Amino acid sequence: MNRVVLQRGVTLVEMMAAVAMLAVIAAIAVPAYQNYLRTGIDAALKDKATKLRLFEENYRIDNGTYLAGTYNPVTDVNTLIDTGYRVSGDAGDIVLTVTAGNCGDIANCFRVTAEDGTTRRYIWNNGTETWEN
Repeated sequence: MNRVVLQRGVTLVEMMAAVAMLAVIAAIAVPAYQNYLRTGIDAALKDKATKLRLFEENYRIDNGTYLAGTYNPVTDVNTLIDTGYRVSGDAGDIVLTVTAGNCGDIANCFRVTAEDGTTRRYIWNNGTETWEN
C-alpha cells in the first residue's frame, strides 16, 4: 500500500530565498522612490522661486528697487504681502526669502532662496542657480 505524505509549511531555504528577493526589490525600489520625491521637491522649489522672481521684477519696474522680505505659508509670516505678493491656496511648506544679491544692494540685484523645510534649498542669485542639500 502506497502512502501519500503531505508537506506543510515552507522550508528554511525557501524562506531565505523569498527574503533575498524582497531585499533585492527594496534595494532597487527605495532609491528610485527617493529620486522621484526629490525631483518633485526640486520642481516645486524652482517654480515658487521663479514666481517670486517675476514678482520682484514687476515690483522694480513699478518702484525702482527690489524688495527684501520673507514668505512662509506655514507660519503665516509674509513680509511681502503688503506689497501684493500672495500665493492663493498655498498650503505647502516652502519658505521663500528675498535678500540683496551678490552686488550687495537690494536696489540693483536680489537673491531668492527657496527651502522645503528639510534639507533641500534652491538659490537664485542674479541668474546663477545653486542647489544645496
